[in-house]
Amino acid sequence: MNELKENLEYYIANQDDLVSRFNGRTILIHNQRVIGDYNDFMEGYFVAQSKGYESGSFSLILCSPGEDGFSVNRRTINRFSRMVCA
Repeated sequence: MNELKENLEYYIANQDDLVSRFNGRTILIHNQRVIGDYNDFMEGYFVAQSKGYESGSFSLILCSPGEDGFSVNRRTINRFSRMVCA
């Protein structure tokens, strides 16, 4: 199983607990562990990069009730990629 899928499954399985602790924050998940919580995706992304996490080995998820926090579309991913790579 790939790391992104495992991190997402960890989030979904623990969503209620994580929301009670980090609601409204972006959380960085690596190896099915919360590494930290941040104000936004960019802050979490730069922390992941500073820790040497390779792309595809970590997840950044807006911690919130329901599916909105972990449901993204291709347009969102493309926009984020352009911001990070610019």
